[in-house]
Amino acid sequence: MALKDKLKILWLIINGILLHLIRGPLRKSWSLKESVYIHILRNTAFSRVDSLVEFRKSRDSRLANFPKNSKLEKITIPSKYRQQAHEIVNNHLKKTYGNGDWYGQESLWSSSKPLEAEWLIPNHLTLTPESNIIFYNFGGGHIFGSFSTYRAQLETIAQASDCIVFGANYRHAPDYSAPCQLEDLVSQILYLTAPIDNDNSNESGCGFSFDQIVVSGDSAGGNMSASLIHFMRDLNIGKFSGAVLFSPWLDLTASQFSVVDCDAFDFIPKVFTVTPTKGYKPETGDKGYKFAYYGSTKEIQTAMLNRGHLFVPLEYINTPIVSPLCDDKFNDLPPILINVGEAETLRLEPLLYLELINNSYTPEELNNSKIPPVTVHYYQDMVHVFPVIFPNLKSSQICFTRTSNFIKQCFEQKSTRLDSIKRDYPINTQLLSGDNLSLKLIDHKRKNLFISDLNQNLSIFDPDYKLNPIFTKGLMK
Repeated sequence: MALKDKLKILWLIINGILLHLIRGPLRKSWSLKESVYIHILRNTAFSRVDSLVEFRKSRDSRLANFPKNSKLEKITIPSKYRQQAHEIVNNHLKKTYGNGDWYGQESLWSSSKPLEAEWLIPNHLTLTPESNIIFYNFGGGHIFGSFSTYRAQLETIAQASDCIVFGANYRHAPDYSAPCQLEDLVSQILYLTAPIDNDNSNESGCGFSFDQIVVSGDSAGGNMSASLIHFMRDLNIGKFSGAVLFSPWLDLTASQFSVVDCDAFDFIPKVFTVTPTKGYKPETGDKGYKFAYYGSTKEIQTAMLNRGHLFVPLEYINTPIVSPLCDDKFNDLPPILINVGEAETLRLEPLLYLELINNSYTPEELNNSKIPPVTVHYYQDMVHVFPVIFPNLKSSQICFTRTSNFIKQCFEQKSTRLDSIKRDYPINTQLLSGDNLSLKLIDHKRKNLFISDLNQNLSIFDPDYKLNPIFTKGLMK
């Protein structure tokens, strides 16, 4: 880290301490550590850099962590799965949107680096064809991030749920336009589920069934994980046992940002907010766009201007493979658990997603489901991806427990053990008894919506958040 950056961080620490002591914390429950760390993030996240490439390298090196009680195994996704994924996605784009060319030749998988992936294997487990897998996709606004910076947090969930974690360093925007990222996720799924080929170990699959996989991700990784399950359903590729989304970014049209009323607390205060129909330009773009634009090469800047967006050609921004909240079909997805901070700027999107999914089922279907189609847990006073940045908080620890319990239930859906697993490992741990009796009485569109208070007790949640209409599925006009 350069000296000027170190001095900036030192000043932000001093400034954050003074603000906490004089003004008090922005949320009463925040400790001095939380206040200062969020203050630093608010003033450094998406700040202009000279080179995104160097920024990513420096960040990944600085934040990489290692599990204490697990093994790491690195692999490279064989090229044949990347080519198959490209063909699947490209054919879908042609069939659905009449255009398979969302990007140029420079973004083809064959023009990019190998797709490196990792296995995180708890010491008490062995990777076998019978293992249960958490397929994790990291966040970072689609612009940065690495699987290596999530290992410690993922180990906590893996240990508790008796699972092995798998994930890869998918391609970043704006260097690579969507749907390159979706292709990278699909190629991993093809690798995981292809049969084992003992005669060709270099291109062999892993032989897992979809019932052995739960997909998960945070923020932009939550966006891609949600997009993936919609995509897989629409193409009849397969259905995971479940999905866990942490603070997912479900709507890249930014339809809800104009009514966000908690951006004074979160560390990503309305970063991506330009009205999508007007497009993005360096002089008028939001903080996220400028961060990506000014840190990129001239060639990538030109591609961004042609796209009108840093991640996707603007006319496709409200397609389900980019913004799953804009889909017109929300049934037949795997069971979903969403963990979200009550004080974060993305808190409206999970609420809308829950309503859309619940409205796809009758009240009877929701009441009779083995695992609810969607469950959303809000956490009082918590910010964006709080379990990732504050893993030792009590709110994060109970979040990990509920997540692990949900994963255990997902893998037992077709088992005679499900009832005992649900009893011993409840998703809604510490649900207040009065609310347990009221669960079947609540309006079905907000069923399975809860808030976890500062004592980690869970209760039914029915917020009066103001919501905007969603840019529905289709091309932008």
